[in-house]
Amino acid sequence: MSNISSAGLGSGLDINGLVSQLIAAERQPTDIRLDVRETEYQAKLSSFGILKSSLSDFQGALKTLSQSSSFQARTTTSSDTTVLDVTSSVVATPGNYNVTVNNLALTHKLASGAFTATTDTVGTGTLTVRFGSYNAAETSFTVNPDAAAVSFTIDNNNSSLQGIRDSINAANQGVTANIINDDQGYKLVLSSQDGVKYGMEVTVDEGTGTPADNTDNTGLSQLVFSAATKNNISSTVKAVDASVTIDGLTLSRASNVITDAVNGLTLNLKTTGSSNVSVSLDKAAVKTNVESYVASFNSLMGAVNALTEFDVDKGEGSILMGDAMVRGISSQIRNITSNLIEGVSGTLTTLSDIGITLNSTNGLLNYDGAKLQTALDNNFSEVAPLFAAMGQSTDALVQYISSNDKTEVGLYDINVSVMASKGYYNGAGVLAADLATSPLTIDANNDTFTVKIDGVVSDAIKLTNAAYSSGANLAAEVQSQINADSKLLAQSVAVSVDYDNANNRLVITSNRYGAASLIDFQSVDTNMAADLGFSIGSTVGGDGKDVVGTINGVTAAGAGQFLTGAVGSASEGLKLLINGGTTGARGSTNFTRGYADQLNTLMDSLLKTNGILDLKMEGLQGRIDGVTVQRTELDSRITALEARYMAKFSAMDALLSQLQGTSSLLSQQLVSLESFIGRK
Repeated sequence: MSNISSAGLGSGLDINGLVSQLIAAERQPTDIRLDVRETEYQAKLSSFGILKSSLSDFQGALKTLSQSSSFQARTTTSSDTTVLDVTSSVVATPGNYNVTVNNLALTHKLASGAFTATTDTVGTGTLTVRFGSYNAAETSFTVNPDAAAVSFTIDNNNSSLQGIRDSINAANQGVTANIINDDQGYKLVLSSQDGVKYGMEVTVDEGTGTPADNTDNTGLSQLVFSAATKNNISSTVKAVDASVTIDGLTLSRASNVITDAVNGLTLNLKTTGSSNVSVSLDKAAVKTNVESYVASFNSLMGAVNALTEFDVDKGEGSILMGDAMVRGISSQIRNITSNLIEGVSGTLTTLSDIGITLNSTNGLLNYDGAKLQTALDNNFSEVAPLFAAMGQSTDALVQYISSNDKTEVGLYDINVSVMASKGYYNGAGVLAADLATSPLTIDANNDTFTVKIDGVVSDAIKLTNAAYSSGANLAAEVQSQINADSKLLAQSVAVSVDYDNANNRLVITSNRYGAASLIDFQSVDTNMAADLGFSIGSTVGGDGKDVVGTINGVTAAGAGQFLTGAVGSASEGLKLLINGGTTGARGSTNFTRGYADQLNTLMDSLLKTNGILDLKMEGLQGRIDGVTVQRTELDSRITALEARYMAKFSAMDALLSQLQGTSSLLSQQLVSLESFIGRK
């Protein structure tokens, strides 16, 4: 039979209670020490979290003011918004304009013949729309070289009237389609996007039979509309350009949205009539941004003060009082705010000049809104350099674009040795000297080619089969078809095509500047070299060139029209647009860094991944984790200690039990002895 024992049964002592008290006494000092440490670390970690969040919020306000574009916004008004609406870009010159809308632009509209139902089948094939202008009788058509032709594939899945409508609208390429049910039946109505130069020529390729099937007024060819052929379709509205008079000068445009009449202004015409348009600098937006900067600065410094202050009433300091890192961050922010902006000249050179001063007692900013408004009203152009990273060039055609955190403040001389250029291709001079008397016929033997432009290879490009009696019309057709290619469109690649009548040839020029700009024919039809002067592997022309120049005598990196300061130089990251002009000395660019830009750079360094704040917080978290490890180690040590105490007390209990047994036996023997002696 096994022995059953319980601590203290032999001796009668409360061994469990004694061990528990001893263990508690042993554990308590360490527990208290670890609790104090963990509480302190957690409080500091939370406080640095608050600081980091406050710095991040402050940077949000800085980003707007650190960008020069924030000071270039314009406000515009139209005195009669029923006549026109107006918007402006940053290049619009402030001023007032009197605008009279004489007539609105009308888009070209074509209506098909009547069908019984919208589900009626029209036909299959490829439907192509070219844009251009017709004469009054619609017997001649001139292609618009700036409007790419569009094609729609019509098969058995979309060959109905409504299927064609939906396919055209889904493509969203300058043609819209509707179905109108008039007294005769359901008609497909096609509409172009703009005025006279966007009249529509509709041709089809039904893909079977003889070429004449494409104009036989059956199947898809019912929709053919051109100067030569008008099948079951007619013009219901002829295109008209908008006519507008601005400050006494009359102009016409193809669209009711006019973007090129006044630099930087977009006029959205609604009806005939007059309206006064005003453009002004958006001072209110700048003032709002500056006020947001002041409020965010004060919010940040208020948070820093709360984390580091000493409470006189309580007689204790905040958790981060005296912390060297926080003190350093606060000092850097205040120093930047107090220092002069290097390189800035004029009436406004410090924040105090626009009503913002630093309170030396609490580190917050004082703000005088009236003084800021006066500065905006009288010296608006001088406010931006106080906040943003700015480059101001003496040459109007040298435009500051951007900089990086390595660009040093300074005055940089600009010199250009090679101007940027575009890649071009000169066709061979094979065209007739007088196309009017000897038209060029484009047919199946000379209508298709593929071309690589700026490194992008096109699909097969097909020219419209016709007799071309002018070089301008032929150039317009080639440009329109190249720019309509889906692969080129997907990469934003485009060209311009001109007719060089001095050399009887076509000249194709990429729209891109730089060394990556090039044109190379990949394949051509049998007679294309002889008829149009396009051939493979014999490019006559030249690739584009990047701008070449120096910034402060150091060779800069050229890419297209952009010069960028060389790595390792004082101008590193300074990006300038050389937008025309000549080679040679091009003046200078003064680069400055305003308060917001400098503070934003500081915030970047403080808030970056693995920056000083991250490392500080990781260190505190490591200490908290260390406390957890120490608690685990304490638990293990206490468990072992408790086992040792229990073992010792249990041994003592057993010994006491044995001694008590011996004592009881001796007592019994003494009693027996006394009894024996008594009987004697």
